[in-house]
Parts: sequence; C-alpha cells; structure tokens
Amino acid sequence: IKKSHSVYWPVNLFVVTYLGNTYNPILMAKPVYCLFGLLLNYGLLAQEGLDPDPLSMAVSGTAVCYPAEIGLLGIPAFNSELPYAGMAYSNRFLISDLSTVAVCGGLPSWGGFSSFALSYFGTGDYNQSRVAYTFGYRLFPWLSAGIRINGYRYEVQAVNRNAWALSGDIGMQLQTPEGWTGAINLVNPNRSRYYSDSGQSLPSELRVGTGWYQNREYYLGVQFNWIDYSRFNLSFGAEYWIQKVIAIRGGIAAGQQLNYSFGLATVYQCTRFEMGFQKHCILGMSSALAVYQTFGKQ
Repeated sequence: IKKSHSVYWPVNLFVVTYLGNTYNPILMAKPVYCLFGLLLNYGLLAQEGLDPDPLSMAVSGTAVCYPAEIGLLGIPAFNSELPYAGMAYSNRFLISDLSTVAVCGGLPSWGGFSSFALSYFGTGDYNQSRVAYTFGYRLFPWLSAGIRINGYRYEVQAVNRNAWALSGDIGMQLQTPEGWTGAINLVNPNRSRYYSDSGQSLPSELRVGTGWYQNREYYLGVQFNWIDYSRFNLSFGAEYWIQKVIAIRGGIAAGQQLNYSFGLATVYQCTRFEMGFQKHCILGMSSALAVYQTFGKQ
C-alpha cells in the first residue's frame, strides 16, 4: 500500500479495512484505525489532518492567494499587521477519532509579522502533532514573502512507536491596488522525512494561485496544486459578503475525484467566526470551526 499511487487509495481502503485487523497491529484496537492506517500511508496527516483551517476548507483550498490578515496557517507570505489569537477544531468524515484541535497567534516583529500554531490530531492510541512558526515580510506595498518551519511528531501506542520530523515552507504573494492577487507556495521542497526506521517522506506540494479580491465584498480564486510532483488537482473558490457582516463561501476541487465545499464567516468588532464544510465524494463530510480575536484597532 505504501508504494502504490494514491489513485488506488479507495482499493487500499478496502484492503486495509478487511485485512488490517489480521496483519497490522496498528489496526487491532479499533475498527476506525483502518482509516488511520490509510492516512499514514499517504502522508495526509501532515498535509491535511493538521490543517483545520475553515477558510481553506470552505474555498476548496484556494486560499494560497487569499490575502487573509488572520488565519491558522495559510501561506507563509502573511498580510497581517495586528496581533491576534485564535483556536480551531475540525472533524474529518464525521469520525471523532479523526478530530484536530489547534491554537494560533501572531504579532508584529522584526519589521515583519511572526505567527505560531500548535495542532493535535487523533487520540491517545494514535496521535500526531505539529508546531509551526511563520515569519512574513512585506518586501514592497504590493509584494510579501515568508517562510515557515514545521515540527512534526506522531505516536502509535499499539506498537510503542514514535517519530519526529522537520520541514519548511516558502511562499510569495502579490496583491495589486486594483484587487488582483497571485501567489506561489512551496510545501516541503527539500522532501524531508521522518527520523525513524521507516523514513517515511513528508508530502511535498507546489501551489500556484491567482484571484480577484475586494475586502469585505467578494473573492474569486483558482489554484493549481502539484502534489508530491506526481499528481495534480485544480481548485476554484469564491466568497461573497452580505452587508460586510456575513460571508458566504464555496468551492470545487477537481482531481482524481470531484469534491465540493462551502462555509460561512462573520465579524463582530474585533472577533471573527469561521466555519467550513467539505464533501468528499467517497468518505463523506468534514467540518472545521474557528474563532479569532484581534488586538488593537477594530
């Protein structure tokens, strides 16, 4: 299963489900570990399970060119100028053991902006955590760049096994006064691996996006994702604000499957509430909720 291409992952889910309890000690405790085993084999834990960002989920991942001022992780090229703090929760495929909790915060520093995020995925039997530090800097009024350092750790108690890894992301984002945005994001370009006997690689990805953004009015974006430099998908996302108070979001991701997403956001003074939902064509619905608080001017 590890060596197979992810286009066959529905078949692998069948194999892991029906054979895993016999041949894999990780899957002996609960039936839900068949899905844990699947996610571990494809590195999705590091890529998706630890990113409970409702904005990205609601617009089908097209947030690479979204000039968000606050957010959980997003693109390393940050646009924020105000200190903020937030927390988020996500539930994948309506399975409680596939839940993620996260906290984040950021503040101006060294002429740019630093942000931190800590996320925890899974249960006591199987869990994975990530600590991320991001530094963004505005090179010009219309161009920002940034870098992120990620630290990962996973633990499987059934086999008394744990491992850790370090990786980095880089990104650049352009925004014109007229509202056009463009961005590029390289996730784990050096192909980092877990420091363990298996040496499993963390997923790498190239994200390129462009869009049209008017603050508190609307957003239209399209994003190309080249995953592990072997397969790709194309995502489309949109956001529309009603009376500059409530935002309605939606998106479509087209790759090996066609997945849909939608979400809402609202702002009250210095507090922002966000929620996102994503419908996977095979595994079903996932959701994410977040609340952020900025400090300073409204």
